[in-house]
Amino acid sequence: MEPPSEQLVADLESLQLASRRDIAACRPAVRRASRGLPAFDSVWIHCLVATGKLTPFQAVRLETQTTDELKVGPSYVLADQIHFDAVLPVFRAIETTTGRSVVVTRMKVDREDLKEVRARFERRFAEFRKFTHPNLSLPTEYFIKADRGEVDIVSPGLDGQPMTQFLIRRGRVPEDVVRCIASQVALLMKTFPGEFFHGDLRLANVWLDRKGRVHLANPGIFTCLHPFPTIHSLAPKDAYDTMAPERISERSLPDLRSEAYSLGCILWQMLTGRPPHLVADPLAKLAEHQRTEIPDVREFAPDVSEDLARRIRMMTRRDPALRKLKLDELVQVAERGRQPKLERRLKRFVQTFETAAPRMMGERPASSRKKTVAAAVLLSVIACVVAWNWQHLGLGQVERLEASTIPSSVSLESSHSDDVAEADLDPELLDRDKSETASVPPIVVAEEASESADSTEETISNDIETLPQLDSDGLVRLTGVGPYRISNLTSESPIRIVGLANERSQIVVDRELNPVVTPHLVLQNVEFVFRNESSSSDGVAGITIRSDQLTCSSCLFRDETGDARQPLIRISAEDRSNLNAGRLLLTNCVFLTSKPVIQFQSPLTTARLENVFANTPTAFLSLSSGVVSGFRVPLIVEQSSFSGGGALVEFQSGSKTPPFGLLSIQGKNSVVEISPDGAIVEFVGSPDSLNAGQIAKQIELSGTGLIVRADRQLVRVQSNHGFAGEGNLEAELTVNGVLSGEFRFENIEAVTPCFPGEERVIFDALPVRDALTVPGFDSARFCSSHSEM
Repeated sequence: MEPPSEQLVADLESLQLASRRDIAACRPAVRRASRGLPAFDSVWIHCLVATGKLTPFQAVRLETQTTDELKVGPSYVLADQIHFDAVLPVFRAIETTTGRSVVVTRMKVDREDLKEVRARFERRFAEFRKFTHPNLSLPTEYFIKADRGEVDIVSPGLDGQPMTQFLIRRGRVPEDVVRCIASQVALLMKTFPGEFFHGDLRLANVWLDRKGRVHLANPGIFTCLHPFPTIHSLAPKDAYDTMAPERISERSLPDLRSEAYSLGCILWQMLTGRPPHLVADPLAKLAEHQRTEIPDVREFAPDVSEDLARRIRMMTRRDPALRKLKLDELVQVAERGRQPKLERRLKRFVQTFETAAPRMMGERPASSRKKTVAAAVLLSVIACVVAWNWQHLGLGQVERLEASTIPSSVSLESSHSDDVAEADLDPELLDRDKSETASVPPIVVAEEASESADSTEETISNDIETLPQLDSDGLVRLTGVGPYRISNLTSESPIRIVGLANERSQIVVDRELNPVVTPHLVLQNVEFVFRNESSSSDGVAGITIRSDQLTCSSCLFRDETGDARQPLIRISAEDRSNLNAGRLLLTNCVFLTSKPVIQFQSPLTTARLENVFANTPTAFLSLSSGVVSGFRVPLIVEQSSFSGGGALVEFQSGSKTPPFGLLSIQGKNSVVEISPDGAIVEFVGSPDSLNAGQIAKQIELSGTGLIVRADRQLVRVQSNHGFAGEGNLEAELTVNGVLSGEFRFENIEAVTPCFPGEERVIFDALPVRDALTVPGFDSARFCSSHSEM
């Protein structure tokens, strides 16, 4: 059997990884592994790993003969890699003299900057000696490798993992855990002396150990390497996810405002499971931070509370002067924010990752369940004893109450009218004794109640309230049912109009309105009623919005004009150069109109319709400028119903062929009723030169269940000389996931409808689908969706 090479033995001894005695002890294992074949060095290395003398990370370096990368200073040897990054990797190392575990951060440095970097490190390490904290991984030593252009920074060992690892396994972090982490990070930031700041807050530098304690790694290190970072600075890729925009544009040192921005991005990323800007190129990512505001976290994680979402918005404002971060308030952001309880909650969170798949946070230990069962049994015994000995304990007999009966002549449908009539009575009549009024027989007042309701409606229409003013956070909170009338709404920040939590607040649109101008308009728990009281010959134009994004949740749009000339909602991007402009998100929304529902006058970027019901004979989505050129734009239609026979999408091409962008209609468990002479997608006013191949480049039908009738067309083209059917489009279009079924929509009359004009889809032949729920709009979810984001 061949012995190991002298080079391998020398490397093992110089790094103090294994002695000659350890190598000799591996001979029996090498003999069994080689099975008579030559025992190369790789076999010896494999057996040393099996016996625990080497780690797999060290074995790779020995086989590739790059053992110089394992050496850190005179007494440290790398054992494993913790964080993988081309610019700033993090390793676990062992001190050869004591066996102590440490963390080594290896940074790339330009060789011409080594002298300045050494001077900055000397000053920084002098600052490190002035303060200490057990949860701050303050560096203790550094070693500069001039020939390799690297700096190795040694910090105390951390018994835990960075948050990047937890995020990879879970996807999103629960809000209560995020609050605990934010509170502990704020406590650590308060320990920084004077003008000292971390300068590199990101998920890779936020560690969580098994005891539920948060640690901050590498404080102040990035500032030593790049005090004034530029686009040419060597920085980790994930550093651009949280770097404040003024650090690059103004070349400023880190301060409390830049730290607030980085911490806000960290909280945003943990809650959503993704960085704020999904751009791979670092320069493009920096440009997005400098050009756009970070979206509201509840657009991607709707279950986040308003309080935490508001704090993140104030911390991640693009303008540093508008950012707000009070560490004392952030410390108390966690409920019952005492430090021991926070650590226990985080400890339970870490314990959920001890299995192959993370357990749910809601699982309680067996001891806790036993205590609950014991308490329930004890309370049951006490209740039985008291009930059995009721009279012996001197307790009086409970009086028997006779339930009053409701005469059949009184209808539940007239309850609203009765309330209105009662409110119009003389106050003296209402002050009579209840015993007298109880003996009065019921009176049927159906006609009087309807007249009272009509007069009340007339009074309300003449007394419409003005919409409340915007507050400092861009919120318009409607405190009553309404009706309200929209006034001028213009803001450089997002605007949110939120109605009542248990009932939708009504907004009446009965005249021409100035455009609503905002980067992002959010509507929630609001009912819009469109009435034609305008003298304009073109009728009411609906709502005109100049915004990059429209988000509607739990909203009802009801059109009483009977005019189909103008769209219900007209949207144009505020900044057409912004690639994120032209976004639409509708959740739990109902549209009852004869108008085109939504018209985009600027290119569409993305759209998502979830649990949407629309009854319109015209197009639901009308695109005047098509979609963004050169992109595959998704239109996701999930659990929605479209009745009335109108097209789902209408392209208004005009006289010239616009630049092509691909609209991908992705249906999921949705139903679209198309008129016999209609289609899912219609091209209106298309030039004669628009052929089937060009149309196929603009449309893609995919998904897992968009149900239409079997005899309906998918695409219809109206050129300058009339309509043309599908023709040879079937061979050109990409169609996947469109299902044929027999169904019809019926009005709900037997039961109380969720909203006026509600229709239910009835299936005569349901196609085979990859879904367990009934296709189409879920009215129960819409009626129960009165809750704030």
